[in-house]
Amino acid sequence: MWNRRLIRVGSAPPIRACPLSWRDLYASGSFFQRELTNSSDLRTLAHDRGWPFAGLGREPWEKRDAAGTLRPIAFALAPYFSGMTSPAIPVEEITFREACDEFTPWDEFAVEIFGDSTVVERYSPWQTLMFDAVFAGNAPAAESDLHAAWEPALKVLVRLQNRYWPDAKGTMNMLYDAEGRLYDPVARDGFDARRVADELALQPEDAAGAYHFFAREAFAREAEDGLFLVRQMLPRRRRQAFKGMARRAQDFYDAAEVMRRFYADLTGEVLPDAEAVALADGNDGELRDLARQRNDFFGHEPRLRHDAEDARTLLGAAGLYPFGVHVVVEGESEQLIVEHLLREILGSALARDASVTSLKGVGGITKAKALMSALADYVGSSVLIIDREGQVEKVIERLTRDGDIEPADVLVLAKNLEESNFTSEELVRVAVEIAATANDKRGGAILNLTAEELDSAHAKRVTASPGKPPGKAAVLEHLTRNPEHGPAPVSKVELARGLASLLLDKLDLAADDAARAALYAERPVLGHIMARVVEPLNAAPWDRPLR
Repeated sequence: MWNRRLIRVGSAPPIRACPLSWRDLYASGSFFQRELTNSSDLRTLAHDRGWPFAGLGREPWEKRDAAGTLRPIAFALAPYFSGMTSPAIPVEEITFREACDEFTPWDEFAVEIFGDSTVVERYSPWQTLMFDAVFAGNAPAAESDLHAAWEPALKVLVRLQNRYWPDAKGTMNMLYDAEGRLYDPVARDGFDARRVADELALQPEDAAGAYHFFAREAFAREAEDGLFLVRQMLPRRRRQAFKGMARRAQDFYDAAEVMRRFYADLTGEVLPDAEAVALADGNDGELRDLARQRNDFFGHEPRLRHDAEDARTLLGAAGLYPFGVHVVVEGESEQLIVEHLLREILGSALARDASVTSLKGVGGITKAKALMSALADYVGSSVLIIDREGQVEKVIERLTRDGDIEPADVLVLAKNLEESNFTSEELVRVAVEIAATANDKRGGAILNLTAEELDSAHAKRVTASPGKPPGKAAVLEHLTRNPEHGPAPVSKVELARGLASLLLDKLDLAADDAARAALYAERPVLGHIMARVVEPLNAAPWDRPLR
């Protein structure tokens, strides 16, 4: 559904006069970044905007000229080739329409080109802003002259376009100098916003008024789907490729952006976003409230260009992106346990939205800062599960201070994951059950091992390696290969999956909220994964595209 109630078809911008003539603008090279075009190209632009019946041939355009609704800017008296020089052809080879007091039949502007009598009419692409009034049949009466009402604003846009159109379109035309080097005429000659405002006889409030007009007209053509800013954050080339009503809206957004940037150069201030301007609809108090809400939402004052952080904020609020959760854990065993839990709890399809990385695989805790900072740009959230050792506290403090991770997403374990979530009895029982299970690499075996023996062996290893003591799970894996206890080898992968299965069994037995709360307190890694990974992913829209 389109917000048509705000469209003021036939209304014109508040700029009522411009001291510059079209000849002045052309002679100064003002069309270089957005060149004059012909009626055939204008017909294509009309079709792209949802007006497929603009008319074939010259006659419909000549009639609009006669009616005063859509007039050419000029007629070329020679072949018109643009892009090589600025202006495209000498000003003496152009006749400007405004020099004609009354309508003149186009045949009087015909020139012979390659033996044919040809009319080379020229329009500004900015005239697409008038299309709704022209093609909807709602243009004002002929005596009010739609073209005359729009002409001052069109001239202002043309005067500003060499400086600001590349910002709106995302591409820039360049010229060759005498040495064959490319250059931007504006960058070479400079652009003094205050001097240009004097040329145009405009005050900053005039630029603001024009911005407000274009912003309201643009937003009036928006779909009422709440995705205005999502569309405006698309790459500029994508926005220039919109069709239908969305393209009509974009024409006005382009004009609004030109005026907004001009105002910013004049005053150093950035006007509120188009959506706030349109919704306030002239109510200054409401505009201030809406602008303040927008500032609170993004966490900063208005900007001319939104950044990646703004995009994440917006898309997250819209439920569009990102859904991914990246879990960073201490080592390989922890990675295996967490991956198994996520696959079993979420299912294989939804688990794709969660990825797990071991710090040992990227250089340990000293690399955590760089890793988490990089992840912040690409995932919805990052979850960190880490042991309390070394520089952990300082690293986490930096991560949370710099906004790379939320404090609630961090779980610091008193020991390692296995020892903080499982008893020695549970570790041994899981290993015994795995050893007794035959597979293609091992026949069923009996593991003769007790929790007391595991604790004793672990204590000895810790004493022998005080600088970097092994975890209890690593000692258990080693003991399963000892002939004294079997041998009944259990691999690291098998043990991790077995421990994850134990947690899942406990989860199945927790029948109510109280039981689950007690379970999560006893098994902190399970509680952290459920709260910070499983619940957010389950809450994400089910119709999102799979990766």
